Amino acid sequence: MHVSPSTLTALILSILGSITVSAAGTSNDGIPEASMYTDSNTNMTFLGYANAGFHFGMVLPSDPKDDLIIQLVSPLKDGGGWGGIDFGEYMTGHLILAAWPQNAKDNTVMISPRIATGYEISNGANLYKANPITITQIPDGTFVNDTHVSATFVCGGCLNSDSFGASDKTATFSYAYAYDPVDDPSDVDTKLSDHTANGEPYGPFHVTVARAESSDFDHGGEWHCDWDGDCECWCVVYGDRCCGGGNWLEFKLWIVIVRK
Repeated sequence: MHVSPSTLTALILSILGSITVSAAGTSNDGIPEASMYTDSNTNMTFLGYANAGFHFGMVLPSDPKDDLIIQLVSPLKDGGGWGGIDFGEYMTGHLILAAWPQNAKDNTVMISPRIATGYEISNGANLYKANPITITQIPDGTFVNDTHVSATFVCGGCLNSDSFGASDKTATFSYAYAYDPVDDPSDVDTKLSDHTANGEPYGPFHVTVARAESSDFDHGGEWHCDWDGDCECWCVVYGDRCCGGGNWLEFKLWIVIVRK
């Protein structure tokens, strides 16, 4: 699993682009099925689900281990709100990833791993600490605008016992979003607002895990670069480009490498 500098949890963002989505199906139990879509900002193809302005997508490497790429796009009201994905059919007991505008003026996004032990605000989504999680944001797909917040990122360590495994053939996830802002947008451990307070939709959808696997996504190989001498680096590779990276020595510097 890769380690990214903690100071880069939030990155400078861009504007929302179009998303092309294939038709979603419905299973025999009436729960929607995830479908493929291509995001025009990143030119990545995701397996995901969309409803009422919310989008979730994921990409797995062709040989999944610990990491995956996640995209969360959620509607905002007056610049506030949050959106999230729960890697289980029900809210409690599974890894949750939530995203919200850290500061709409500065146009940055906070991404927070959570887990719920109950359905009240006090225990509905506490900070996740059971397994190490690292967040590496992908700038082209991470932004805030007048209507939405978008977070696209590599979630290091997110394939674990509290989410799902690469060997799982199918899984059921749940989504939710809230129009009310979180208590303190600058705090990764802040209390989330009630996602049912304004009648916002939420619910489960089925995922066929293997459909998310892509040969375009590389975990990030080791690279050598010339920055103040030789340094061993890594980057997240999708297709023919490097989407972000860092160095194992944890210098507070983002090194962008283009793979030829």
